[in-house]
Amino acid sequence: MRIRPQAGLEEELLKASEINQEHLRAELEEAKVSLQKMEVAQRSLETELQATVKSLTQVTEEKEAQVEECEKNKVLHTSAREKLEASISSLESLLQKEQNRLEKYEEESKLLTLELRNKSAELEEMTKLKSDKEMQLEELSETLRKAEALLVKKKDLEATVEDLQKREKEMNDALQIREV
Repeated sequence: MRIRPQAGLEEELLKASEINQEHLRAELEEAKVSLQKMEVAQRSLETELQATVKSLTQVTEEKEAQVEECEKNKVLHTSAREKLEASISSLESLLQKEQNRLEKYEEESKLLTLELRNKSAELEEMTKLKSDKEMQLEELSETLRKAEALLVKKKDLEATVEDLQKREKEMNDALQIREV
């Protein structure tokens, strides 16, 4: 009888072992399925990682190209800025020269205007003097005409006096002859 219990025990152990084996097979299947899923997920992650690395490399290259382009633009902008600053400086210098020249011309213009006013005043004075001289000349001309008229009258009178003196002499001569 003792064997029997052992046989029953062996049977039980066998059954338990089979159940355990089935259970382990199921776990093994689950592990295989899980492993396959993990492998698929790993391949997917690797593909995704490669795509990400490729994309990151491309983005990095693009960013480096953009940085290089920015550096070139910075150099160009610096050069353009320096040219503009030089141009501005030159224009400011020219503007200052033009302002100085304008101030000089304004001063000269003021002096010329003052001189013109003085000359104009002199001209007015000379015009007045000329007018006064013309009036004096007119008066002198009138006086000269009167003097000439008086001279003509004087000559006429002198001629008349001379004539009268001749007649007087002739009469005196005639009287003296008659008295003799």
